[in-house]
Amino acid sequence: MEEMNTEMTENVAPMSEDAASKPLVETSVTVDGALQARLGKKLRVCGLLGVIVGTVLLLAYIVCSTVFEMLAEEGRFSVEPWFNTLLQVALWGGAVLFVIGLVVFLGARASVKNMKTAYRNVYRFYRGYVFIETERQGEAVSTLKLYYADLMTVRETKELFLLYNTATSCFAVDKRKLTPEEIAELRKVLPLKK
Repeated sequence: MEEMNTEMTENVAPMSEDAASKPLVETSVTVDGALQARLGKKLRVCGLLGVIVGTVLLLAYIVCSTVFEMLAEEGRFSVEPWFNTLLQVALWGGAVLFVIGLVVFLGARASVKNMKTAYRNVYRFYRGYVFIETERQGEAVSTLKLYYADLMTVRETKELFLLYNTATSCFAVDKRKLTPEEIAELRKVLPLKK
């Protein structure tokens, strides 16, 4: 175990001189299951909605096809071709929505449960870049100097600034830990997507 920690710290880049100067804003975020749950909330809700709408469509197919088949057998209803097409759309649309919704919901939920080891990102914001130091168990395991121009996008939510360095991964900065002045400063320096 000690060898692994030694290897990890050997790979840590030394802090540059400009990173040692006073940052505009400094904050930290613990990346754990709770943060993952906050980030994946909309995804879980969309997945759950897919499951619900899919279930409703499947139930509508079962009820309608059963009732109208019974009525057709009694001669009180004649099934038109367009109606069969509509029932098929309900069946397949419901099945697809249900499966996709279930996969999305369970996938988002699993990412929260699989977060076994929490770590902490310390952010130091400067004009033009952010210096990010990742700590595990109080020990620095990696550093990153990320220029704002290299970010794919930066989004602001009610609770977070999300710095996307790729299309699917981001660094989350918790606004609840910032003062109103620090939030205003970050809005000035970050290339926020409008």
